[in-house]
Parts: sequence; C-alpha cells; structure tokens
Amino acid sequence: MFWNLLIGILIVSVILIIRFLKKNYIKKDDGTLIKAPLEYNQLSYQEKISTLLELLDKAEKLSYQFSGSYSNHFFSAQEFSRALSESITKLKEGDKNQIDSLYNWFSPTCDWDDIIGKEGEELANNIFELLSQLREFKNQIETNHIEFINEVLEVFNDVLSSYNFTLFRKEVQAFGCEIIWIKNKSYINIFLNTHPHDAPKHFGILLGEFKGDTYKYDEDECIGLWQIKLKKDNSEARNKNHKTLKKGFKTELFKEKEDLLKYAQEFLNGNLDDFNMIKDR
Repeated sequence: MFWNLLIGILIVSVILIIRFLKKNYIKKDDGTLIKAPLEYNQLSYQEKISTLLELLDKAEKLSYQFSGSYSNHFFSAQEFSRALSESITKLKEGDKNQIDSLYNWFSPTCDWDDIIGKEGEELANNIFELLSQLREFKNQIETNHIEFINEVLEVFNDVLSSYNFTLFRKEVQAFGCEIIWIKNKSYINIFLNTHPHDAPKHFGILLGEFKGDTYKYDEDECIGLWQIKLKKDNSEARNKNHKTLKKGFKTELFKEKEDLLKYAQEFLNGNLDDFNMIKDR
C-alpha cells in the first residue's frame, strides 16, 4: 500500500514538472532548455484566448436552452445568458477584464453549475481551466506594466514638472502601457509595447501636439525622440529603434531622460520649430 502510494506521488510529481517545463521553457536547436521569454508566453496567451472564445460560443448556445433556474448573481437563466453573451462580445473586442467576471461565473458550484448543471459540466471545466491560466497571466502582465509605470514616474515626473508638463494619464493596456504629460497642446508619451507581433517588448518616447481641445493620439502629429536625436547628431542614428525592455531597464530610462534633456530642449520649453520641421518631412 505504501509503495503504491509513493509511486503514485512520484508519477504525479513528474507530470507536474513536465507541465511546468513546457509552460515556462523552450528547447533550443542544440537541445538545451532556456526560460521562455514573455513574448513566447503571450503567443500562448493568444492561442488560449482563441480556444476560450470557441468554448464560450458553445456555452452561450447551450445556456439559451435553459429557463427557470437561478444563481447567486442571476435571477433567471435568461438573465445569465444575456450577461454571458455581452461578456463574450466584450472579450472578443479586447476587454480582458471580462476574464475576471467569467472566472467567477464558471468557478465550480457557482453560476454556471447552478443554472446549467450536469449537462454543461465538462464544458465548464474546460472553460474554467483556461480562465484560471489566463487570469494568472493577465495579473502577471498587469503587475509588470504597473512596475514600468512606477519606474517611469520616478525617473521623469519631477523633471517634466519643472518644464510645466502636467501628468495627464497613466494607463495599463492589454499589451503595454503609456504615461502621458501635457503642456498646453504639447505632449510627451512614454510607452511600453509588449504585443507578441511587435516582439521583443520595447519602450520609447513620443513627442506630439494635439489639434483639438483635448488630447487625442494621432500618429501624424507626433515623432519619436530618436528622430530629433538623428537630426541633431547623426552619430545617434544607431538609436533609431525603440529601446528593448530588459531586466534592469531603469538604467535605460535614465539614459532616455538624459537624451530628452539634451536633444529636445526646444520642445520642452515650448518651441516647436524643430518638431514641426521633422514631423512635416
């Protein structure tokens, strides 16, 4: 009995280790394992989102076959079906906050189980497993983005305030974040891009001017800091690309602050002549 139990524990442990390695590491051509970069995991994230949406579409169709039931959060099966349909639509539109709501509804013994019951048990289990993984990854991404925002504020906020730029917005997005300061109609946007299609993850500084009464991003009305550096010092052409985000990125933020003060003094002081000349090329 003891040995059977021990063998069972060992088998489960090996399975868990294999799953962990597959999730967090990738195999190089020489057979060695390296830790998977965040972009690799994000591709997996998108694949899981696609699979989840397929399962949710099945769940939505099944939910409309039920009536009369209720749960802690819904007075009827019809109300649950409508809420589920709205949540799926928002998730398809990119609203990742829906993952949290769906996680609560599909948790064991919660709304789905109360209203649909045994007939949808296997479907719910598959959905809940995906939601659990996506929720964990979503929280990890948000934590990384918030850390970046805090570091940017620490490095840039005081110096930009000294030029009368006011912090306008700091926003965590699905695949990045941005921090924006405004003075009159000029703005400075420090952004982080972690989208897998734009890998590796990177950050940069945009200088811009909005035309309306309130801030609105327009790619035709902004330039990268690197463009000013290139105009003023051609040796800086190698810095054309945005900065790859690596461990210890705060050092790169300080370098970017130095470049901003060195090359964009006119813009910081409200003189947009160089900015407009580069932008209108």
